[in-house]
Amino acid sequence: MIGPALTHKGNLKNDIEALEAAHSLEGQEGVALTTLRPSGTARFGERRVDVVADGEIVEKDTRIKVVGVRGNQVVVRAMRVG
Repeated sequence: MIGPALTHKGNLKNDIEALEAAHSLEGQEGVALTTLRPSGTARFGERRVDVVADGEIVEKDTRIKVVGVRGNQVVVRAMRVG
C-alpha cells in the first residue's frame, strides 16, 4: 500500500470567494501596515490583507498598489512619489 490519497478538505465555495476577493483588489492603492520582506500585511480601505512585495523590501506606512494576484497571493509594489 502506497498511502492514503490526498484530498482537499477545504470548502470550495470559500476558496472561490477568497480568490474573487483577492482579484477585486487589483489596481487598488493601500498602505503597508508592516514592513514587507517580502510578505506582510496591508490595508486597503477597511480591509487588512496579507500581501507579497514584488521585488524590493517595502517599509511600513509606505503607500502601495496591487499589481497582480498569483494564486492566492496579492502582489504589491511601493508607489513612487513625484
